[in-house]
Parts: sequence; C-alpha cells; structure tokens
Amino acid sequence: MKKIVLFLSCIALLSACRKDDDSFSSGNDNGQVSRISYTVEATYGEKFNNLKASGAVVKLIDTSTGQQYEATTSDEGRAILQLLPGTYNIEVSKSLTKEQNNTLFGFDNEANFAASKQGVTISRETNFFSLKMSTSRMGDLVIKQIYYTGSNLQTAAKYFDSFFEVHNNSSDTIYLDGIYFAKLQGVQKLSASNKGKKGYDAEGKYDWKQAEGLEGLGEKANTDYVYAKTVIAFPGSGREYPLAPGKSKIVASSARNHKEPIPGQPVLNPELTVDLSRAHFEVYLDNSFVKTGTLDSDNPAVTNMVMLHKSGGKDFLLDTMGREAYILFRDTKENYQAYKRVPMPTVTNVTATTAKYVQIPLDKIIDGINGQNFKDSDYLPHRLPNSIDAGELKAKGFYSSEVFIRKVKDNRNGITRYQDTNNSSNDFERKDKIFDLSALD
Repeated sequence: MKKIVLFLSCIALLSACRKDDDSFSSGNDNGQVSRISYTVEATYGEKFNNLKASGAVVKLIDTSTGQQYEATTSDEGRAILQLLPGTYNIEVSKSLTKEQNNTLFGFDNEANFAASKQGVTISRETNFFSLKMSTSRMGDLVIKQIYYTGSNLQTAAKYFDSFFEVHNNSSDTIYLDGIYFAKLQGVQKLSASNKGKKGYDAEGKYDWKQAEGLEGLGEKANTDYVYAKTVIAFPGSGREYPLAPGKSKIVASSARNHKEPIPGQPVLNPELTVDLSRAHFEVYLDNSFVKTGTLDSDNPAVTNMVMLHKSGGKDFLLDTMGREAYILFRDTKENYQAYKRVPMPTVTNVTATTAKYVQIPLDKIIDGINGQNFKDSDYLPHRLPNSIDAGELKAKGFYSSEVFIRKVKDNRNGITRYQDTNNSSNDFERKDKIFDLSALD
C-alpha cells in the first residue's frame, strides 16, 4: 500500500512539475526571461510631413545571437514584435511603384525609402522606437558584386583574391573614366568607454567635427560627408572606358589565377578561390607605396586602377571580417584634388606623418554599401547614412569564400537591371563559393 501511495505521489509531483514548466515556458523564453511586446514605427520622414508608412518591412537583428525578426507595419505605420530584452539593429524599408508614389506625393517615378539604427536597447522600459525613412535616387552605376571575405588561409588564396564589380544600371552608355571607388573609415566597434571622449560622440562613433581642420563645419562634418582611408579611380581622360547599358567591369585586388599556387602561397583547395587573370582592371601599387612583404604582382595584360590615397597597409585589400563600407562616387579631377585630407578626430598631436582621410561629400556618391562584422557580438555602426544604404552585408565568417551578388530586378530587351533600394540587406544575396564571372565572357 505504501508503494502505491508513493507511486501516485510521484505521478502527482511529476504532473505538477510539467504544468509549472508549461506555464513557465509559455510566458517566458528559455525558462528565464519573458518576451516584450515591442513597437517599431516607420514614417516617410520630415520632407514628407512624417506620413506614417504602411506596408513597410521591419527587421530586427539581435546583436548577440544574430536572430532575426520581421514584421510589416499597419495602416498606422506600426509593427509589433515579441522580443527578448537585449541589443538590436533595426531596419525598415518601403518601395513605392510609380503609381503609389504619384498617389502619395505626386511624383511620377519609383521610390525606395529606408532607415536603420544600430545598437538599440530593448527592455520593458524602452519598448517603442520610431524611424524616419529617407530616399535617394537610384544610381546609374551600382556595385553589382563584391567579394571581401577571402579564402582559406592555409589551403587557398588568403585575402589576395578579393574583387568588386561595377554595373551600368541605366539605359545610357557611361564612361568609367575618373569614377572613384573608396573604402571608408569608422569605428570598428561601439564601446561604452569611448562615449564622449576626445574624437567621439555620445554614441561612441567618431565625431569628425573635432578633427583638425573641420572645426568650423559643425555637425555637417558628420552629416554631409564621409571619410575615406583608401581612394582609387578608373583611369582615362574622359571617354576611354565606355560601359554600355547592362554591362559590368570586374576590378581585382590582384589580377591573377588564384587557383594556381605562387611562391609563398600554395593552393591545395582551388575550388575555394577564383581565377581573376582576365579581370578588366586590377589594383597594383607601384613603388610610391610600401611593398615590403607583399605577394602583390602586376598583370601586364590587365589595366591598372589609379591609386589616389591610402592610409596604412601594404596592398589594396578588402577587410575579410566585413568591417568596411564601400562607395562609388563621381566628381571632376579638380574638385577631388580640393577635397580636404584630415586626421582622425581622436588625434591631438598632428605631425607630418599622421595618417589622413579624404573628406567626400555625400552628394557625390553614386552607390554605397555598408559592411558588417561577421561576429554577432562585435557589430559596428554603419559608416553610410540611410539615404545611401540603410542595410548591410554580413558574412558567416572570414576566409569563407562568401561573395555578395546584387539581386536582378528585371531584364528588358536583353539589358539586365539590378535591384537598388538603397538597402543592401535586401538588395544582395550571399553566395558560398559561387562567383559570378559572366562579365568576363
């Protein structure tokens, strides 16, 4: 009898535990923390009287886990998501057809609106966030493809096989002569200890108005310009390098067949890398730049890009971790030469050897993309404003042979146009070891 009573008692206890567990997990995550009902509001921004944006896509990314959450805004411009407390990156975007844009704002063209914010703290005390979206024109030239992650350090080409591709997304022939490509400078990671320090703003980003030579600009130093650590340009005097509608050109860091070994670099797994020996352009640093210890080489059959500015490093390399932003911009040679070169805003003692960065006006940018550190815990703030890119490219790892390729929008009369919503999170697809070299055919 005692055994029966004990057995029934154990069943009752197990049942009670199960009920408690079920009740706990239904209102909590991982048995510990309950989710928060979080509201994101999207508007079309001040230029459009902050009209609420219905049907906008809202995406939140947990910076500690990489977990993504998506929702669509209601007629009131709001989306409600159930989230765990933490730190998130928020993106919102909305594309309007010609008809929709005409109805809302009276403009007879397609329009893409977007906004983003990194490092937003979500808690029970902070359960609402509003974003004002901005729009900018679609670029006539776009970065169609970019490969920065590199391939295996021991068995492939390391970081030497990077490249990017420029595509004519318009219906007119464009001359690449003098078109610039730049890598932008910014903090590698937000740090609470930097907030308010010399050269930093209240969020821990660089405050460029504190840079020597920019004191008189005020906040425009941060809102109207970006700052480049490296600038290269296509060669030519004006009409030497035409690019027809729907055509592309590939620019290699080093125009060689990276599937083949070279002295000091064996290639045991050639499938991890790419043959760039027929690239249209390459970036080769002549003797005016430091060359010690480099594996860079000059392919005489491939036209060299023009190196205009470089701060640090011995080669033209793209950051394998994704901690850079990239832009295409257009200006006259005379105007470019007049751009200011300024030290980091954190520098207090500027000397002749202090590294300088090129100040580039936002209104000269044709296209741009934000990179993001592949490490979820080490996210970095965007170096480009929402009007240029409200999204980001993020790989799974480094030396991973991952490449980013822009999505096709349409194909009219044999001319391919690529999606350009000024949100690289939406505009690009990440591919594993699937490089698009069709431009070389």
